[in-house]
Amino acid sequence: MNDLINKKIWILKTVLIIFIIFSWFNLRSYIEASEISIGVSPSSFSNDSLMPGSYYEQEIIISRANPDTDAKAVIEIEECSVENWISFDPGSEIELPKNEQRVTAKIKVDVPEYADLGSYNGYLRIKLVREESDGQVTLVPAVRMDIDMKVTNVEVVDLEVKMVNIEDFAEGQTMIVMLRILNKGNVSSSLSKVKVDILDLDENKIVSIEKDEIDPVAPFTLDDIDVEYDNVDLDIGEYFADVFAYNDSCIYEDRVAFKVIKGDGSIAEDSDREIYSGDGTEITDRGSNKLLSKILISSGVIIVCILLVGVIVFIIKEIKERDEVNKKYKKREK
Repeated sequence: MNDLINKKIWILKTVLIIFIIFSWFNLRSYIEASEISIGVSPSSFSNDSLMPGSYYEQEIIISRANPDTDAKAVIEIEECSVENWISFDPGSEIELPKNEQRVTAKIKVDVPEYADLGSYNGYLRIKLVREESDGQVTLVPAVRMDIDMKVTNVEVVDLEVKMVNIEDFAEGQTMIVMLRILNKGNVSSSLSKVKVDILDLDENKIVSIEKDEIDPVAPFTLDDIDVEYDNVDLDIGEYFADVFAYNDSCIYEDRVAFKVIKGDGSIAEDSDREIYSGDGTEITDRGSNKLLSKILISSGVIIVCILLVGVIVFIIKEIKERDEVNKKYKKREK
């Protein structure tokens, strides 16, 4: 009876110990893999409105979880029949400095004038190459980025105003309205009109001015366009401006604030107010991935400790059960 119980305890202890060791090593492998992984955003490179002779570029962000050493990202083009159209800035091998979690690069496409109409597909493989402290080179499995392009002869006009700004200016000088415009179309385009309603701080309209000669924006380009208004008769003070941008119809409107200042034309640089609204900038916590790793490690340690406590409790329980069995067996013998 005792031998059977001892054998049962030994088998269960062995199984639990093997399970704990296996779980621990798998957890460590997962954490180590996550700390040296590579990612790319966005996940695809696409444009379905290229024309023969078009130039297009797209910014990508290459990131890694644990930038504890210098490394580089290697970009390879695969299964793409027009890879000679594609180039990279700063190159196909991009340095990833130590302590820099994210690095930006650009993918560029220069479509030849003689390009045939149609779809062109393929993909990029982006690999992480890093040298360890012992001199060994580690190759991290690559991430894939799909290529999806189409060459067409259909003109696309698509303007998007991202933001507007009016700098403070001296009394009697030209008022300059700056518009940040993204041309998502495949031909050079300009706004048809920019209208500005100027209001006092009580929001009473003072004057309305407009201009219909606007500089064009090149296709697939983000550009800052200045629209100048001469002879704006405003006294020194603070104002609001309601700005309306038209591409036949109104496509954007916003209210900004500005000052007319006294002086020889120099612009005040001590204004601390926000004078325009626009798209927000993504803020990334560079330590988020490290924090995740720490959480995973802590969780793994807790799980292992719980399992160890379980093993100890189980062994104590088995010992007690064995003692009870022994006592009953001795009583029967008596």
